[in-house]
Amino acid sequence: MPRQRKYRWGRVGGSDSVYHRLFSHPLMVVHLVRGYLPEALTLGLDFDGMAPLPAKYYGRGGARRDGDVIWRIPLVGGAGSLYLHLMIEFQSKMYWWMPVRTDVYTGLHRQGIIAYERLTREDRLPAVVPVVLYNGATSWTAPTATEDLIALPADSPLWRWQPRGGYHLLDKGTLTAAGPLPADNLASLLFRLEHPQDADQLKHALDAIAAWFQTHPALEELQALFAEVAKAAIETLDGELVGELVVPETLMEMRPMLAERVEQWKKELVQKGRKETLSTLLLRLLRARFEALPAPVVRHVEDATAEQLEAWVERLANGDRLDDLLSVR
Repeated sequence: MPRQRKYRWGRVGGSDSVYHRLFSHPLMVVHLVRGYLPEALTLGLDFDGMAPLPAKYYGRGGARRDGDVIWRIPLVGGAGSLYLHLMIEFQSKMYWWMPVRTDVYTGLHRQGIIAYERLTREDRLPAVVPVVLYNGATSWTAPTATEDLIALPADSPLWRWQPRGGYHLLDKGTLTAAGPLPADNLASLLFRLEHPQDADQLKHALDAIAAWFQTHPALEELQALFAEVAKAAIETLDGELVGELVVPETLMEMRPMLAERVEQWKKELVQKGRKETLSTLLLRLLRARFEALPAPVVRHVEDATAEQLEAWVERLANGDRLDDLLSVR
């Protein structure tokens, strides 16, 4: 079922460069693995020895996939390595054939590993885990394994020549909609920042992120990247609410600004709801008394303030003529 989000923004800051920089930071990757790839942890990963690798792959139409990030994480005891391939998808819609795409890039990745590791016929390929980070508006429902796309019965002898690979999906919107995410995990904090249901949730996400960085003040570069994401999230809230809002550049400056703005938005929304209720009530009462209402009268009521509407409702019992009642000339 598609998830509903009142406030949503797509690409981080208009491109995936911020995301690439975020997951080029080792601590972000450590938190992502620990929070969302528990199976990989059973291998015994040596995060102290992890290293980034170039991802020089090309997508459809020859466009380079600069958003992809690859990390080599050694296994404890020198028993090999795990290669983590983060595929960052900022599609507005899910891609049904994603298993085929990940198979292609995983194959290219393995070719790169053979050259990088200088593997010989006595060696074996290390494990590669493709992870798709999805930021779309609707829940991802496409298959996550290649075998689910192949038209063969389960008992077919042809399966021995078919790929069965797949990818690990992180549908960030679905994760955040499912319930609260841990406040001590940077990946979770990022997902919360990206997918607030309303301005209040964005404020709480920003508070949690700022609190985390207050206890980790040395991570200035990472904090600056989160500030870029937060700025984009604030600026792409409902335009009617944001107006001419100027967003500060740092997380610590954003918190009091957003807190003040959220309270202002709440008051504006309450006032708007009160006005709409009074306007509907008054028009209903007027139609009951005067039947058909001229279009200028309807517009006059709809354009009135909540205070004017309250006064007109009180005068309705004593007013004789419609023009006198609403002071319409």
